[in-house]
Amino acid sequence: LSCAKRRIGQGEYKAAVQPADEKHETGYGISTMMIRRIIAILVAFLTLAACSPEFNWRKVQLEQTGLSAMLPGKPTTSHRMLDFEQHQLDFYLTTATAGGQSYTVGHVILPTELQQDEAARQRLYEALHESLRGKFIPDGQVSEQSQIQLPPPGQVFFMTRDVGGVALRLEAMIRMEPGWLVQGFVMTDSGKAPDAAQAKVFFDGLAR
Repeated sequence: LSCAKRRIGQGEYKAAVQPADEKHETGYGISTMMIRRIIAILVAFLTLAACSPEFNWRKVQLEQTGLSAMLPGKPTTSHRMLDFEQHQLDFYLTTATAGGQSYTVGHVILPTELQQDEAARQRLYEALHESLRGKFIPDGQVSEQSQIQLPPPGQVFFMTRDVGGVALRLEAMIRMEPGWLVQGFVMTDSGKAPDAAQAKVFFDGLAR
């Protein structure tokens, strides 16, 4: 894979959205499908990350929201519909790469019924963490039997996963608000944590 260098000017971007997948994922497996898609995209973009050595931060508007995120390169967005319990959700993934790392924002537009159901939003939050823990090991967890407490919404946490001898290192955050859910993920395949200063720019952008 050749790495054609390309200078992209700083500014505010609206990521181009890939055509929506016609298929819907249903049932309580929504969280598993969501995490699988996130991981697949993170890993796929890691193969391109070395071709984007420079961080060129820009503000990106998240589809169908008034929210924005900071990403270190030109973003790509995909979209599909997912079902959680009896609710249909719009799910978007926006990704960019730089410095051998992939940066991904996943956001979900919550329907009115979920906006008014705090308990259901909490179940969704817990299900997402449970699915992540099915793929990665949280820092501080020494065994499957010694589950550590879930981080509160908006707190950054670290996880690892070994894939064929390659150590994937994940830094993540999940925010849950009445109208939407936002997930931020930074992944490296070096076994080392993502660059702290660059990751801070990313997560600070999501915390606003």
